[in-house]
Amino acid sequence: MKTIILKGEVESIASRKDKTLKIVFGTQELKEGAELFALQNKLVSLGINVLDISDTDIELIASNKFGVEDVPNKKSASKRLRDVIYVLGQQLGESDSEAFYQRKMEQIISFYKSKLEP
Repeated sequence: MKTIILKGEVESIASRKDKTLKIVFGTQELKEGAELFALQNKLVSLGINVLDISDTDIELIASNKFGVEDVPNKKSASKRLRDVIYVLGQQLGESDSEAFYQRKMEQIISFYKSKLEP
């Protein structure tokens, strides 16, 4: 896929529970709209600059060599488990998500400890 260069405004920035950021950009209607929709829920590389982006910057973004060695495509297994337990607690109406998480983790640990040979 080709590199898409856009001009726009940062409309809002919000922090999330998982310590990531949500950044909302506004841009004029553009011909690359369909290409952008195809990127939904995919890990992409972004370059943000207050001034115009130079050709060198574009090459750097396109090559994906901008100092981030190993950007994970997924959450770690432990983070995924924590998130699943959190959602389960929410669905069950648990008011203290941390206490619920601790209880569930103890249940999981106890289960696997019981499988170990003495």
